[in-house]
Amino acid sequence: MKLQIIAIGAILMLSACGEGGTSHDKDYYAAHEAEAITVSNACRAGTVTGEECQNAGDGLSEFHRKQSKEAGARYSKSAGTSIKAGI
Repeated sequence: MKLQIIAIGAILMLSACGEGGTSHDKDYYAAHEAEAITVSNACRAGTVTGEECQNAGDGLSEFHRKQSKEAGARYSKSAGTSIKAGI
């Protein structure tokens, strides 16, 4: 019985050694720009690898895409107002 508990404990400890951190998806990084930038920089430095790099990059792209779309909508709305006002 004691050996089984030790074996189970060892398996749990080894399974926790996976990637060494919490993995986030693209949507998480799209909502957290600063963290996406930090992870992307770590990927370029080689300290983070794998799917996390892809997710951070995709999320950062999505974040910028949304910001660009929102800025375009604001510009179009304000440009239309200026034209109507004769400015």
